[in-house]
Amino acid sequence: MALFVNGVQIGPGKPGKDGPPGPANSLSIAAVETLPPGSAAEAVITGTAPSQQLSLKIPRGDVGPAGLEWRGVWNAGTAYVADDAVSYDGTSYFCLTANTGQQPTGLVTDSYWAVLSLHGAAGPANVITIGNVTTLPPGTPATADLTGASPSQVLNLGIPSGEPAVIVNTVSAETDIPTGVTGFYFVSNSEKGDSQMYLLVGGVRYWMAMVRD
Repeated sequence: MALFVNGVQIGPGKPGKDGPPGPANSLSIAAVETLPPGSAAEAVITGTAPSQQLSLKIPRGDVGPAGLEWRGVWNAGTAYVADDAVSYDGTSYFCLTANTGQQPTGLVTDSYWAVLSLHGAAGPANVITIGNVTTLPPGTPATADLTGASPSQVLNLGIPSGEPAVIVNTVSAETDIPTGVTGFYFVSNSEKGDSQMYLLVGGVRYWMAMVRD
């Protein structure tokens, strides 16, 4: 509609500023009703913003089939009924027809048992190879470190060296002991009688008496 002032037509004014935001709406659950199976679900919002209520009517689901009863490892002497479940040779089966002593076969023609969960194929054999072998100081704890992932792994070892061995030289008589040597010498036919042990350090002889029992 045109507006005239003193015979002059006045056009529409400029749009005003937006007003402040209104309060946030709050939606709460008012009631939840369970309907018979097969009914249509309903959802109704009542009240006015900023405070409203949601009422729901939800149909109940149909009764599901009976569950399986786990009976453990199949046993030829156990009586089984329909919906019993067993394991045999790595595969799980459930009973179709009551039976005793009917071994699960896994075949589609088996009228007593059906496959529930088939066992997987055997994985590859793990191969472990020796990687680094480190010699550690005597008295150090041995170490073993297995790296990589199956089926290909590497074993790294740290093995402490043993204490130096004591070498005993055997001679028949004292005159057979070399001069200027260091070490142990066992004299089997000693001039002192019986057998004798000597320790030589830089040619100096130390007698270690040995007496026959």
